[in-house]
Amino acid sequence: MSNQAVNIQSLLDLLRSDIASLQQLHRLLRFERTFLEQGELEKFKLAGEKKIACLEQIERNAGLKTSWLKANNLTIEKFRQLARERVPKAFELLTEAEDLLKAVSSLNRVNQKIIQLSQQRVERIMDVLRGKTAAPSLYGAAARSAAAGHGRAIASA
Repeated sequence: MSNQAVNIQSLLDLLRSDIASLQQLHRLLRFERTFLEQGELEKFKLAGEKKIACLEQIERNAGLKTSWLKANNLTIEKFRQLARERVPKAFELLTEAEDLLKAVSSLNRVNQKIIQLSQQRVERIMDVLRGKTAAPSLYGAAARSAAAGHGRAIASA
């Protein structure tokens, strides 16, 4: 096997590893969403720990792929073009990894929204428990409201 064939094989292995990690991350994010929706915080925490391991693997691979590209004097755009023309398997793996990354990113955004809405709900509940009203009162005791610091009425009832 030539040095160039071994060289491209290492990149193919990294792409396959990325695909496996992204598939696992995708599954974990789906589980995470289920755990969030069902309020299973211990399972959510465990999924988060596994998610971190996947992300660390993907990060390590990203560094290795960047080094590989630099060692071969390639940009990702140039590699994509060469792969499309000369190494269809590399282009196929790269495309699959990019598609999975988009899917993972989308799932992650959904989970972030769920977490954000949960935090807002908890904050509203805590405000009620503390005696805070949902909206500040517009009118004072005399049924008039004044602009802050200027003493001019902005509304009257």
